[in-house]
Amino acid sequence: MRKTPDQKSTPAIGVTGASGFIGSHLTNALRASRSGEISPLNRANGKSVPGVAVLRKFATNLDLIYHLGGVNRASSKEIIEGNVLYMSHLVEALQSLPEPRPRVIFMSSALVYAITGDNFKIRESQATRPETLYGVCKKAAEDILHASGLDHTILRFTNIYGPGCRPDYNSTIATFCDRAIRGEAVCIHGDGEQSRNFLYIDDAIRALIQAGKVPAKRGARIYNVGSGTMISLNQIAAQIKRQVPGLSVERDTKKSGGLSYGCDVTRFSKRFQWKPKVALNEGIRQTLDWFSERQKK
Repeated sequence: MRKTPDQKSTPAIGVTGASGFIGSHLTNALRASRSGEISPLNRANGKSVPGVAVLRKFATNLDLIYHLGGVNRASSKEIIEGNVLYMSHLVEALQSLPEPRPRVIFMSSALVYAITGDNFKIRESQATRPETLYGVCKKAAEDILHASGLDHTILRFTNIYGPGCRPDYNSTIATFCDRAIRGEAVCIHGDGEQSRNFLYIDDAIRALIQAGKVPAKRGARIYNVGSGTMISLNQIAAQIKRQVPGLSVERDTKKSGGLSYGCDVTRFSKRFQWKPKVALNEGIRQTLDWFSERQKK
């Protein structure tokens, strides 16, 4: 429960989407670090979006909310509701609370940007013209939050991977690691030189926690968060093959592998004194270990 500043209490922190890949890691990390009183919020089932009344009750007495709730690969209706409607409900709930209202840290995506060609250093000032429904909905959610008047920070993350990620959903690395452990071949579209930023889950969680500790500057509420290093699919496959020598790599040159893009994370790194610590080989090793243990169950 929120206390007055002179009581010097630890902050009351809420996490939406707390049972998801990133939300579960964040909730565990916040509790382990004794960062404050943690209130997780999960959707009642896999499809419903919490109503305004539920979110108002959840947010009452909170100082900070990490809004991680959202939907990626689902039906168009679920993607729209899980991202746009969810943010609309959250904003309405928070605006109904008396001051001081909780600060919101929103986990957005680099997919909000206009990616028209290979671009290895997308900055926050680059035009936003998303080409996927998920990206469109993330941008709409950002705009709703911007217009709300609430204190907020928007973090546009690149690809996140690690233990707990879902194959064929969260990350190419997760998909490749899962197939490697199962003894199945991985398939690379195009020439495999298409590159992205891949950020290990522990580094993503440190970024989220650090962002919660430092107030954002006015006029600079949007930050890119990623590894800052371009990694090709060929490099990922080669790294996995070093650790799983029997891995078979198939290629489908008839299908496009897509464009290469990555984000400039200088603004976030300087403002929040953060940089990634987990190297690709170590992150892949830990991800492989997790899938291996999962396979045994």
